[in-house]
Amino acid sequence: MRALLSTVLICLTFNAICQTQFERVYTSPSTDDECQQVLSTNDGGYILLGNSIIDSSSSNWNNIYLVKVNMMGDTLWTQTYGNDSLKRGFSIEQTEDDGFIIVGITQNLGGVNSDVFLFRTDSSGDVLWFKTYGGSDNDFGYALQICSDSGYIVTGATSSFGAGSQDVYLIRTDKIGDTLWTNAFGGSGVEVGLSVRQTLDGGFIIAGATMSFGAGS
Repeated sequence: MRALLSTVLICLTFNAICQTQFERVYTSPSTDDECQQVLSTNDGGYILLGNSIIDSSSSNWNNIYLVKVNMMGDTLWTQTYGNDSLKRGFSIEQTEDDGFIIVGITQNLGGVNSDVFLFRTDSSGDVLWFKTYGGSDNDFGYALQICSDSGYIVTGATSSFGAGSQDVYLIRTDKIGDTLWTNAFGGSGVEVGLSVRQTLDGGFIIAGATMSFGAGS
């Protein structure tokens, strides 16, 4: 297992010469933590999406760790999600009502295959709903965006669907996470979607990686 930090660190710079405005360290009750994404929030503060390992003998990320801070980095609240399954969060966005939507990977304890998860919280981080997506093989959720109709678009990778060993996975849901449609894109090799955005005409643009096309991996 790679070396892991035992804390989550946020550092904000505020001018062209990179002077530090503040520096904070945040720790969960677990053995090791990482920060996956930091996002500015509507109140001028920040939300940190992290992942935590409870059992240091395992390479699995057991829980998602969410930290809400004010504009100076002081902690307002924290939430931990997991417990009954292995979970890892990869992307977060704030919703219109100041809640949050999070995408990532979930796997039942003792299980083999993973699924995409999407869950919605209120402004205090309490879960409003939790949905999973995928098939009989491994599926991964890496990025999301809130769409113009308040639904969601998710991209990642799927081994359950598509043409190859792993393809780009695209999932479109309504505002409560119910699936509107899914699609998979790729060739005979491995593909993964790492970023997605809605276009002005209501379509979507996805960026990622391919081992089926181009000059090499």
